[in-house]
Amino acid sequence: MPIINPAQEKSCGHWRRAQLINVSKESMSYSDFAIPIDWPTHLPHQKVARYFDMYAEHFQLREHIRFGARVVDVRELHDENNRWVVRWHPVASPAALEETEIKEEIFDYVMMCSGHHWKPRYPEFPGMDPSAPDTYTGDQIHSHFYRQTDVYRNKTVVVVGLGNSGVDLAVELSLNQSEFIFSLLFKILCPPTHENMKPEALPLGCHPTVSTLVYERISTGTIKPSKNINKIGPGKKILFEDGTEVEADTVLCCTGYHITLPVLDSDIVTDGKPDAQDNNEVWTWKSMVPPRHPNLVFIGLSQSLGAFMPLAEMQSRFSADARRQVGTVAIRGANG
Repeated sequence: MPIINPAQEKSCGHWRRAQLINVSKESMSYSDFAIPIDWPTHLPHQKVARYFDMYAEHFQLREHIRFGARVVDVRELHDENNRWVVRWHPVASPAALEETEIKEEIFDYVMMCSGHHWKPRYPEFPGMDPSAPDTYTGDQIHSHFYRQTDVYRNKTVVVVGLGNSGVDLAVELSLNQSEFIFSLLFKILCPPTHENMKPEALPLGCHPTVSTLVYERISTGTIKPSKNINKIGPGKKILFEDGTEVEADTVLCCTGYHITLPVLDSDIVTDGKPDAQDNNEVWTWKSMVPPRHPNLVFIGLSQSLGAFMPLAEMQSRFSADARRQVGTVAIRGANG
């Protein structure tokens, strides 16, 4: 019987904290359960969460979900069937767990669906170290930990990064009487409307950022594109590469994530390369199956161009088929 172990106490924990999805409902629907036709084209986070809830209810998935179960590790059993030992504990348990509180179960097949949007990647600028004498004294936060807009009311915020998260948060918070400055690590906004926003890559050469609202906010001056940061601090000073300087209350890093799988033996997905995960290199076939472990499959490590849900669905369908014929799937090589 399949068992799903999410750490959250309810489904769609990530989407309940998100803003407005940037793909259409038509492109993000699962093939076997369409989003209601009378819903808006671009769904607010409440409706994304509701859609996933409806899907789980329709296919009676909740009876297979053990909410509030945090997986500690997934280990090879090294028996004749190459099974896996999954160790987990209830999230409600105290931080200092006794070994007796950790539960173990053995599975023939494991699907890792944790994705890669959970260990924040930070940029490195002089002045970020809080122990340094000339350190930046404002707030430094990654978009992963963003929760409420009121914290930034009437403040100046420097957003590092121009991906979807950076654009969405800057637009939302600029409506909150905040002044935003974009520090452009890598310019990918399409189309550009400012000299500091011209894309560095050729068309289709990287994952683009597309936003209609950000241009309006730039035209009002509440969002100001800038060069990359040269240094932060001392105090609340931010020095940019073109020599301009501002005083900012917060540096908001929208700089993506590290691919990290701490519950697994790292050699399974790195082939023993020490810096592989730091460089987001995962040793898998089609970003899904470690070559030596056909009964372990990853769902959600791929970066889609467009809506991710249909890709995750196809990965899940492949995994279900592979489950029925473990050992017969042809795996040519890492990412081949």
